[in-house]
Amino acid sequence: TQVVIGSRAVEPKFVVLLYPHVQGDELPTTTWNEDKTRLTVAWKDQVDVYAVKETAEGWREFVRVE
Repeated sequence: TQVVIGSRAVEPKFVVLLYPHVQGDELPTTTWNEDKTRLTVAWKDQVDVYAVKETAEGWREFVRVE
């Protein structure tokens, strides 16, 4: 399976969350803090928090916070 996302922007600042999903399973909710440096992904029985920072090359780096 191939995923293609078209974008027409000078500097796209979107993030795409890909995860395995089985039809009928609960979808997670995602929440960003105000300055977009922390992402929370929550399911009914699990919450994952990621610290997000931009690298010198302009990539975003996601590190799971314990």
